Amino acid sequence: MNALILLTRIPYRGHTKTRLMPTLTPENCEVLHQAFLKDYYACFKKIKVPCDVFIVYAPENFNRAFLKTIPKGYRSFVQEGSDIGERMHNAFLRVFEKGYKKVVLVGCDIPHIQPDSYEKAFNVLENRDMAICPTYDGGYCLMGLKKPQKSLFMSKVDWGNQSVIDRTYATANQLKLDVAMLEKYRDIDLFEDLILMRDMFSGTEEDKRHIPVHTLKYLEELIEEMVI
Repeated sequence: MNALILLTRIPYRGHTKTRLMPTLTPENCEVLHQAFLKDYYACFKKIKVPCDVFIVYAPENFNRAFLKTIPKGYRSFVQEGSDIGERMHNAFLRVFEKGYKKVVLVGCDIPHIQPDSYEKAFNVLENRDMAICPTYDGGYCLMGLKKPQKSLFMSKVDWGNQSVIDRTYATANQLKLDVAMLEKYRDIDLFEDLILMRDMFSGTEEDKRHIPVHTLKYLEELIEEMVI
């Protein structure tokens, strides 16, 4: 049994994608995050490895409208923990307690992540203990495990620091986990990251790669507004 966790904040103006401000308004950031989620959901449909999807969100308030946007068949619950490490561990723990044997968790800052990254993560977990997709800013965007590993998330890691991937990998070595490093991705933290993502998909055919069409469409609207 495979499970996929999407860890996300609820798209709510002033409380999401705040690093994109003041280039974008709080309203822009809210709509952009909504576009990110639509692209994640579109990508999940293309994953060839069977898996159940869990949307694990924060904060608990504002959730009434948000829950209506989650695709039918997906499950959801509220994040628990005082920092991102605790919230990831608790999400893994809760899903493993449901009986799943392989669980992959992904963050909500990379709408352009490809279906085969999820497929590779599930597949390598057949023989490896852990799969991880690093990011160019020194963190990671995806992790796959076969059982809860509290130490990966509770060690002294500065989650906003560029050494997150190094510290996580060092902890995994201490735990004697066999780790598979997968594709590296770029987080969308700044407006420049959005432009780089757009350029990366220029001329790409959608049947050959998952293209984050909702994000790119809204980005073009934003650029047009800025020019005007």
